[in-house]
Amino acid sequence: MTTQESERSLYFQTPGEPYDYLSDLRENCPVYWDPMLRGYFVTRYEDVNEVMSNDARFRLQTRPEEQYGEHQTKARVVTFRAILHARVMRPYIDTVIQPEIDRLIASFAGEGRVELLTGFAEKFPAHVIGILFGLDESDFSDLLAYRNARAAVFNAPPDATEIAKVAAEWQTKMDARMREVVADHRANPRDNLLTWLINAKEDGKPIPDEEIITVAVRDILMAGSETVASSICNAVYRLMTVPGLYRKLVEDRSLLPAVVEETLRYDPPVHIFWRAPNEDVELSGCPIEKDKQIYTSIASANRDPSVFPDPDTFDITRPKGKHVTFSVGAHRCPGAWVARNEVEMAIGALVDRLPNLRLDPEASAPELVGVALRPWMPLHLLFDPS
Repeated sequence: MTTQESERSLYFQTPGEPYDYLSDLRENCPVYWDPMLRGYFVTRYEDVNEVMSNDARFRLQTRPEEQYGEHQTKARVVTFRAILHARVMRPYIDTVIQPEIDRLIASFAGEGRVELLTGFAEKFPAHVIGILFGLDESDFSDLLAYRNARAAVFNAPPDATEIAKVAAEWQTKMDARMREVVADHRANPRDNLLTWLINAKEDGKPIPDEEIITVAVRDILMAGSETVASSICNAVYRLMTVPGLYRKLVEDRSLLPAVVEETLRYDPPVHIFWRAPNEDVELSGCPIEKDKQIYTSIASANRDPSVFPDPDTFDITRPKGKHVTFSVGAHRCPGAWVARNEVEMAIGALVDRLPNLRLDPEASAPELVGVALRPWMPLHLLFDPS
């Protein structure tokens, strides 16, 4: 069933929690033609899992207006999984990731207050990726501006040409900077991920410089930075608002992985993802023509009561392993291990270093904002200064 005449687009569900809207669609119109997305919006767990996991029938396909994503080859998927594997990333935990967490928290720990997204969460993963791919600290502000311009495109309607133009301008600027960095690394190799990429091969051939830039800046920065930033904010928001949760974590740090895992299910950083069918298909009784755009609702699938009992309750005792926040199948997020570790390390450090953490009652209340990418923001926090 579809309601093509409806104007009840996902774009009208922000700011605010969209879960009642998603529940209604999941129950009454599980495959919905969204007039602003210009594609089919799929909400049931069974259908979302099928679209994400069945690579023979469904392919990655971003909106043509975004100009950023192309179908990833099997060789590129192998590259992502190799470079983000624990064996490669684990040595950087103590040399890059933890020091950057410590540096950023130290910059505001004495002030007794912070707006978490802009003061910490968005900087931390972007800086880590910048360091690991050879950028200088002087590049960090541009890196964040570029990342935010790209994120704005993902959250904008397909016809938002001005937003796409700004993102394209930042893309051109960052591509030019990365060409300089790649050339310098070829002449002067460092112990980082950029040198790893320069030495890597796909299908037995070195990766061209333009493709190295695509992997480093367009793919890993966007996927690994925006999502970690949002997950940090979402986890802290739930720590502040779920009764007793913050106190439980203060008293028992072993609960941290469960808190992060339930946050990933409950408030996924990416609410929708995209595919297209390679043939005519049918989902929940709705025919979808070959090549039509499909948007899978990760947020809806993660709250499908047929899979998650009492799905609207934040429950850290819930068995792990079924949510689709990192996707499933061949295109499951290759950086899932890194993301979980970065979020856990960040939350642990915030709880350890910022005593008596709490929402600022006099500041603007947090809202869940965005369409594809959804963090709780602004997140004004108070704490006892150190």
